[in-house]
Amino acid sequence: QMLLFETAVERLGADRIELGMHLERFESEPGRGVRVHFRTRGNGAALRSVEARLLVAADGIHSAVRGALYPG
Repeated sequence: QMLLFETAVERLGADRIELGMHLERFESEPGRGVRVHFRTRGNGAALRSVEARLLVAADGIHSAVRGALYPG
């Protein structure tokens, strides 16, 4: 995970990486990408929504993305 993190920081820039957020849910928008909704890890307050072309779920077996795509 650290190799993935370090590579992302190197290629994207440290200002593009945000920590301490919990992915609450996402919506796929065919032809447009994805909208991702986050909460803060500390107090669970709604944080913000982000639009992106790609969502990479690399947060383990309890991933919110994995749960949505493979609920069983």
